[in-house]
Amino acid sequence: MKIHNSIITTNKQTSSPYQPTAKGGYNHDWHVFGIDEGGAPVRDYIRKWRDEQYFRYQDIYEKEGRMSEYELQRTISHLVQKPQVVDNEMLNQLKIPALKKVEDTIYRGAALSEEKVNRVNEAGIKRLIEIGLNGGSQNTCEKLGMDYLHSPYMNDEYYAALNPKKYVESEARSYARDVLQYKEKDIEKYVKDEMKDWQRRSRGFIDPFVRFIQMMQKGNVYLGCVNGVDDTSAILTADYLFNPKMQHSIPRRGISSDSIIDAAEGLYLNLTKDDKLKMGWTKAFDKEFLPKVEKLINKRFGIL
Repeated sequence: MKIHNSIITTNKQTSSPYQPTAKGGYNHDWHVFGIDEGGAPVRDYIRKWRDEQYFRYQDIYEKEGRMSEYELQRTISHLVQKPQVVDNEMLNQLKIPALKKVEDTIYRGAALSEEKVNRVNEAGIKRLIEIGLNGGSQNTCEKLGMDYLHSPYMNDEYYAALNPKKYVESEARSYARDVLQYKEKDIEKYVKDEMKDWQRRSRGFIDPFVRFIQMMQKGNVYLGCVNGVDDTSAILTADYLFNPKMQHSIPRRGISSDSIIDAAEGLYLNLTKDDKLKMGWTKAFDKEFLPKVEKLINKRFGIL
């Protein structure tokens, strides 16, 4: 049954902010009522919207191969594992500088000696995160069967991870064109090389950062820097922002924690869907992330 435009108008006048276009335009001669309104452009838009809203991480699952029996058992054990009780009294007896309880089974404080790594392990700590140190406790943790993570913080990889991809590419192109005065072919090669280097450096921070969030979610963690104050507060601020399962308040504001808040949007823009999936992000958490960061920035400057 044909219904002509004199009776039913096309969606060319629709109030939708999206106006699909296609080479050749719409077929304005007729539409079948209720079927294929708008043609291929609208079908493509609906399909794209559906994939983004309901199948955002489908490609990750499709790329992941079948787990080996060992990997499957390890994944199941992590899912069902519950945090063990930590002996607070035993930890307090160690007289660790700046020792504080962050939340259940998670503690912060100053750097630990080898002897104290052994003692905190006896008290129930199963994961150690060293911030800005030289990674000196790794061998001790491996001997004890503890999970270990060394977070250099504020190194070259950290700053690379804060620069959004589009900004890095734009800067590289401008530098090659205006400063080096390369020809177009050489500009493209320069940009490609710069982006490859940026990708390597940024992932050098993001991959351990995702693992940091995962470790915090498992509990039984001790984390600290040299004095247990500034850099530790900064990394806990990052946990407050990026960890959907965190149960602690934001650390007391300082230069280090404020620098993390200022850098949060750049790091957010460089996270992949795979990164977010590994950290347990939901669509709601993703949607609320940037408004939360903006609120913290405005609060610092006294903006309501």
